[in-house]
Amino acid sequence: MSKKISLPSLAVLRWKSAWLVEKYGKWPLAALALPVALAIYWTAWLNPENARLRSNLAIMQSKLKEPLPIIAGDEPSQQTALSITEYEQVKMLFAIFSKYHLQAEGSRYHFSPADQNYGKTLKLSVPLQGSWPQVAQALQEIMRVLPVTVDSVNAKRKQVDSAQLALTLQLTLRRGQT
Repeated sequence: MSKKISLPSLAVLRWKSAWLVEKYGKWPLAALALPVALAIYWTAWLNPENARLRSNLAIMQSKLKEPLPIIAGDEPSQQTALSITEYEQVKMLFAIFSKYHLQAEGSRYHFSPADQNYGKTLKLSVPLQGSWPQVAQALQEIMRVLPVTVDSVNAKRKQVDSAQLALTLQLTLRRGQT
């Protein structure tokens, strides 16, 4: 047995809408329409996009968690050289700086000795130029995506009335951790 779905006629819709307007008034119905429209927009458009972005972030973080194989006889060079994972993490760090229009003027790094909690860490010093809102947004994204702690932020203005800052970020990238 198949059921036939029929849409209400235009006259029935007009009658029901007139009945609702008469019972509740125009403004309460208009006020109700806004949250309903926003909920439909969020469900139909934003929620799938957020789910896609979360899955991309999870894939990126899982790639960063993969340990690299240790090559026999190359252990002393691993103490001072960046691994591929660390190189990708530093590359991602500079991509985030670029995304927020921060100009990096190079960087310096060194490895610190093993720590009980984190093992070896990579200390980065990155001189940047940009405005404070851009730096704040970039740091929020960096802290969310990478295993980084911000040790210090030094900022100077070149001119008193300028929004541009000359910054030096001191970051610690935990080696082998995410």
